[in-house]
Amino acid sequence: KRQVATYYEEHSDAFRRPEMRRARHILVASKKEAADIIRQLQSGEGPAFRALAKERSLDTETRLRGGDLLYFNADGALVGKPDGARVDSTLAKAAFELPKTRQLSTPLDLGDGKWSVLELTGIRPERIQTLEQASALIRKKIWRDEREAALTKTINELRAELEPETFPERMNAVVLERSVEPIEPPNQ
Repeated sequence: KRQVATYYEEHSDAFRRPEMRRARHILVASKKEAADIIRQLQSGEGPAFRALAKERSLDTETRLRGGDLLYFNADGALVGKPDGARVDSTLAKAAFELPKTRQLSTPLDLGDGKWSVLELTGIRPERIQTLEQASALIRKKIWRDEREAALTKTINELRAELEPETFPERMNAVVLERSVEPIEPPNQ
């Protein structure tokens, strides 16, 4: 139990998922165009957000997904994507300032003459796993780590004692062929 509690304390970040937001946006070339899109969406006239993003967004990456930015953290890091994949910080900040889903941002200046209209589509609240909830997982992890360490120690001791020789240059001579005959089970 002590070992589990210590592991939990030392790796507390692994048992905490910060709040995440999901949003979609339409990237355009001017503030006026962004304001026009907001007016159109708020009036309910014309295509819905998704269709409008596919039709008018300059963001080639999100355009085909109807402007979907997927889930991201407050710092803009995309959840489940490789390190470094992120949402523009202006978009992330705006998404975390909107209190409810389906709300639109004001026109957002992304710099370089690019503007965006953002709609919040999802909120995942922060989740913290308690020690009790995480203990079974931690016990398995500790057991696997101890087993791996014991196995590595045994292999290293055997290598030191037996001093095996290896001949990597002979590997080219090894040919593995697939058996054509079905393998019969032994007679019982």
